[in-house]
This record gives sequence, structure tokens and C-alpha cells, in this order.
Amino acid sequence: MGVDIVSGEPGSRSARYAAVILGESGRLLEKHESISLARLIRVAWSRQPDILAVDNVFELGRSERDVGRVASMLPPKTRLVQVTLEGGRLASLREVAERYGIRVEKKLTPTATAYLLAVLALEGAGTPVSVLEEKTLVTVSRARSGSSGGWSQARYQRRVRAAISQAVSRIRESLDRAGLDYDLNYRRSEGGIESATFIVYAPREKLEGVVRRREGPDYTVRIKPVARSRILTLPDAPERSSPVIVGIDPGITTGLAVLDINGRLLHAESSKSLDRSRVTEIVYGLGRPVIVAVDVADPPETAKKLAAQWGAMLYTPPADLTTSEKWGLARRVLGSSVEDTHVRDAAAAAYKAYLALESKLRSVERTIEKMGIDVDVERVKIDVIRGATLAEALERAIEEELGDGEPEAPRAERGARQHQEEAAGDGGSVYKEMSALREMLEALRIENSSLKRRLEEMEAEVMMLKAQLERARARAKSDHGIRREAEMMRERVRKLERRLEESAMMVEELKGELEELRRAVELLGRGTHLLAVEVDRLTLKTVREAAAAMRGGRLILVLRGGDTFTWDAVEELAKAGVEAVVADHPSSPAANALKSRRVPVIPISEVQVLRLGGYVLVSSEVLRLAEEMRAEWRRRREASVDIMRIVEEYRRSSRRG
Repeated sequence: MGVDIVSGEPGSRSARYAAVILGESGRLLEKHESISLARLIRVAWSRQPDILAVDNVFELGRSERDVGRVASMLPPKTRLVQVTLEGGRLASLREVAERYGIRVEKKLTPTATAYLLAVLALEGAGTPVSVLEEKTLVTVSRARSGSSGGWSQARYQRRVRAAISQAVSRIRESLDRAGLDYDLNYRRSEGGIESATFIVYAPREKLEGVVRRREGPDYTVRIKPVARSRILTLPDAPERSSPVIVGIDPGITTGLAVLDINGRLLHAESSKSLDRSRVTEIVYGLGRPVIVAVDVADPPETAKKLAAQWGAMLYTPPADLTTSEKWGLARRVLGSSVEDTHVRDAAAAAYKAYLALESKLRSVERTIEKMGIDVDVERVKIDVIRGATLAEALERAIEEELGDGEPEAPRAERGARQHQEEAAGDGGSVYKEMSALREMLEALRIENSSLKRRLEEMEAEVMMLKAQLERARARAKSDHGIRREAEMMRERVRKLERRLEESAMMVEELKGELEELRRAVELLGRGTHLLAVEVDRLTLKTVREAAAAMRGGRLILVLRGGDTFTWDAVEELAKAGVEAVVADHPSSPAANALKSRRVPVIPISEVQVLRLGGYVLVSSEVLRLAEEMRAEWRRRREASVDIMRIVEEYRRSSRRG
């Protein structure tokens, strides 16, 4: 797809563009002389071109950010190519065209420029321009202050992992609903997910209302912008056009291995910062990816997205590679010093893909060597990898080789040129002019005959293709019901898997609650703790509910706060025979009111309060402290009575005297 700006500010609503789309053979498929940028993007999604060619990327936007935004809206398989950038050097469109044997005599219209850009891109001119989009990192991890609360550490860890798994599922669903592109990497442990990282290919503001930051007791969700948009032109080194095999091991730490088409190692590394943008930058600096390989039969989403983005074949082994297989394959690529397991897995996947195609690639080399023809061997290998037969790939390479020579001018053009030269040479002789015109006429007749023959061939081909289309439609109609049923089954499986995951999380939560209840029963059985009722305010309703809950047992209250109370509630609590009130704030108005009615108020710092399985337990030490407080009140009351008796006796003796 060739694109040239017609008028207006680049990237704005007023901008108009000319666009031309060519097929692989160079046949014109579609032409637009003046369309908006929005319409241009819709056409790109409709046609899904492999290349969108421009003579200057800044015709799509005024800044790198604008160009990045437009590029992010293109189909994943579409590469943005600047035709006038080759070998890291800028050239005029005229210079590039002449380098490919195309002469430009006059100033081109925007539509003609768009056509020329598409033709040159089809010939391999220009340099791909990668756009590093704005990214946002969303991490879900265990809270630092997480504590087991006195019960089994292992079960506590499983509960936290189950909570993280549930949070990851919710975030994933939110991102899918919002239509945001992302990579998900996570570390799984017993009972759920240990931690997870979402790399969302969108600016931070796009996540507003989609994902929320969280600081909870079990896990945290943090959101952090990673990079701003910038344009990254890939180097046009000689190896740039060489096909490469890419092994990828996505995860929290991603492994990457790049092999050439002969199975030799070009690059290997692992890093936590290897997202899709960085991987693309590295790979395109080494060659053109034709295969993306993984070490598992069910490929990760990241591998699928990379293969679609690069237009490469996705290779998966028939079954997951075992650890011993991966060690053996990796050593053949990396040598004996294999230490990094992520690099090992990526290298093993890439080499496994190479071995699966090795016999075909060797057959290509032997056949071309036997034929003794000079064609692009690597191009033939790429076509074979993409599914073409060896005969088809060879035929295409030979056709390209035959087409590399200087094209002969049409006979009519040669006749006209000859006529002009002869007319100029002898002053315009009538005889020579007539002779030249006859030659031109004959050339036109021959050319007309050739064009008629080609038209007949094309009409026959159209009829054949129409018949194939009808047969394909008939097959598609019969297959439609099967596909629809299969899709319904897949959707049902997805729902059941989601329900299964939610049930597993619920089971983990119930196990944790059961463990808490067992601990509570054990403490109550030992007599080290007593049941209590927790309230956050003293009202007649809360007091009566607490008394009803503890009917037949000791009434002990745990009071949170203490600023809100009523005297009716205090009187009711005193009548109910409360053993003690454990208070957050022993000097609060409610606590003072209770003490005025001789209800023991114990500071929470002096006893142990546990919350297990939905119940509140207080250490039995509370009874001793309450009894001591009551004894103190009794001593004070007796002392007060003695003083009053002494005063009374003194008064009587004074009257007698």
C-alpha cells in the first residue's frame, strides 16, 4: 500500500491522502485519490497489506508521538516502510526509482507518487520503521506487610496466591473489554499465582477506569508508565534481508535466541525488559524473521502476537519438550556452557524448528546446485518455509532472475523514437517519415494483438476463479453450521474453565477459613481464650444483639472506637452482667460512662485479641484483670464507708460534749 499526502496538515482531520494498493504480482487492486486519515486506516484494515510505504513517515503526523499513534492503529501484520531511507541514508524518491530501473521524467501527482511508492516497496526498496509505543506496566504481587495472622504459613501463602489469581483474571477481562493490546507474564506456585506482570501497549491515561491501583492486606496492584513513543529505524545492514529463526520463552524473565537459516546462533539473551517492542528491535537488527518457535505445544499469546506482527510462521513441537530434550538441543546451539534456563528454552525451541525444516532446506540447496542456476537461494528457502513446493519456489526465483535485466522498450515506443531521430537527421524527409509511421503502425498492431491475447487469458482466468469461488462458497455454507457449533463449544469450555478457576480459588479460601475455625476451637478447648463480641458503637440495639449472641455464656465485648454511645445502652450492659469490655481507647467517653456504672474496661494492649473464622477471641487473662478492677472498686467503697462512719461518730460525740 503506497500512501502520499495530498493536502492539509499531516495527521490532522483536514489532511487528505492518496493511496494505491498492489497485489504480489504488481496488479492494481485499489486506488483512492483523496481520502482522510481515518478512511486510510479503515482501508488498511480492510486490505491488510504487508507493507504501508511512504516517502516520509512524518506525512502521517507532525511528531514522533503522532506517527506512533497512527502506526499503532494499523493492522498487526502491516510494516511501515520509508522508501526514501536506505542504508541509513536519505535519498529523493527520483533517485530511489532510478536505482530500481524506473525513470521519472516529470513531477508526479500524489496518486502517481503513491503508485510508485507501492511498486518500489514491492521491489524491496526502503527501510522498515518500527514504532516504540507508549507502554504501561501493571504488576500484581504479594503485599509486603502480609502476615499469616497466627495460622499455618503454607495455607496463608496459598490464600494469597488464590487472591492474586483472581485479581489477574479480573484485570485480564477488563483489558480485553477495553480492547487494549497487552502481554501477560506470571509466576505460578502451589494454589495460584505468585506474581504477574501486564505489559499494556497503551499510555497510562488509557487505563483510567480499566485498571485501578490497589494496596491491600494480601496483594498490591501497581501501575507504572514505561516509555514514551519514539520512532526507531532499523539498520539496513547486509544481513537485514537474511531470514532468521526466532526462539522465544516468554515470562517474567523472557528468553530470546536467534538462529540463521542454517541453524547457526546469531544472538541469545534473557531479561525482564524483553517485551515485544524490544524483541522486535533486536530481531530486525539481525535479519527478517520467518519462523517464531516455542518449546510447548500450546503456544503463549506473546509468541502468537509476534508471529502475526512479523508475518512469520509459528512453530510448535508436537508435544512439550522435556527438560532433557531442551538441554540436548540447547547444547548443540550454545555449546556446553548452558546456564540460563530461559536462554536454554528459547535456543532449544529455535533449533527444534530448524531440525523440522532441515531436510527441506538441504533439498533446496542440492537441487539448485545440481541445476547450476544463479538464483537467490535464501529466497527459495523462505518460500518453501512458507508452504510453497520446491518447484513453485524455484519457478518464482527464476522468473525474478529473468526479470532483473533492463526491460526492452515497447515496439511502438522504439518506432516513435526512430521516427524522431530520422526526422531530425535529414530535415524531415517525407519518405522516412512515412516509413517510420508504417513501423509504428505495425508495432501497434502487434502490441494490440498481444494485449487481446492477454485479455482473453485473463477472462478465462476470471471465469475459473469465479467457479472456484462458487465451490468455496458452497463448502463454506456447509461448514458454517459446524464452525458455529465449534465456536459455541469453545465458548462453553472457556466459561467452564473460568468457573473452575473461580471454584479453585473459593476452595482455597474455605480451606483457610476452616483452618482458622480449627485454631479457634483449639484455643477455646484449652481455656486460654474466650469468645467475645466486637462492636464499633454502644447503642441499645448493639448491646441487646451482643447479649443475645452470648446467651448462656460470659458476655465480653470488644469496643472499637468509643465516641458514640447512649446511656440506655450503658445501663442495659450493666444490667446484662457483662464480664468486661476490651476497649481500643480506655479513656473514651463510652469507656468512662461504662466505668461510672462499675463495668470493667480493659485496655486492648493488655490482652490478646484474635479474629479467626469470623469469630473474635480474647485471652482469658481478661477475667483476672476485670476481677482486679472490681476488687479495687470494692476496697474504695469500703474505705469510703469507714470514713463516713468516723465522721458520723465524731459529729455525735461533738453534740454530747
